[in-house]
Amino acid sequence: MVFNEHAEMPFVFFTIICAGILYYYQRGKTGKKINVRTIPALEALDELVGRAAEMGGSIVTSTGGGTGINTPRGPAHLAGLAIIGYVAQLAGKMGIKVLCASQFPEQVPIAQETIRQGYFLAGREDLYYDELVRYYPFGSAFDLGVQTMVVEENAKSCFWVGWWWQESIYPAIAGRKAGCMQMGGNPSNDGSSMLMATCDYMLLSEELYVAGAYLSKDEPMLGMIVGEDVGKFAAIISIVLFIILTAIGINWNWIV
Repeated sequence: MVFNEHAEMPFVFFTIICAGILYYYQRGKTGKKINVRTIPALEALDELVGRAAEMGGSIVTSTGGGTGINTPRGPAHLAGLAIIGYVAQLAGKMGIKVLCASQFPEQVPIAQETIRQGYFLAGREDLYYDELVRYYPFGSAFDLGVQTMVVEENAKSCFWVGWWWQESIYPAIAGRKAGCMQMGGNPSNDGSSMLMATCDYMLLSEELYVAGAYLSKDEPMLGMIVGEDVGKFAAIISIVLFIILTAIGINWNWIV
């Protein structure tokens, strides 16, 4: 059988999501403005970069750990790098050094190009050099390396955005003790509590993934995000409806 005869509702939701994405993507592509809710953490990027500039310090960043950029956790690292690239662009306009710590050797050249591109867009490619991105192996080497970087580089703002486990407490505490303003971002529940306890701003769950579209103001990409939300709203409405039907004794099992 090609289709499961008992999978009508999943197919309906799939259709709604696809239709929503296609509609809002085309709407954004035609130049119509796509409205999305304000994300306070992303609106505060200028504040964090400006603080480092005012205090004559640097910015330290990292996308965390997990299992590497070429694994299912890779999208979180790439989303974090998108934020770091935007930070580098803002920092370039103010003449600030942006450093990045990585646990994965394959991520180093990507992070280097991300920061270089940010400086280039700001017209300050002269600020870039390869040693801005540093590789520290997973475990204690990474924890100690990032803490040392925060202190030695006179960090005044820190961005811990990517995939974090419990090790997030070490760089975040180091930044806190150094008096840094900090932003955390993590789609995982494992290290989010540590980041929330130590950071001034936090990107939770899918907020991290939409950062690239949000910061670039790319209307078609924003349209795709809104289209996915249409499917979520449809699912929420259906759940509430089925709860009500069950409460009043109506059998709705035939629907699914």
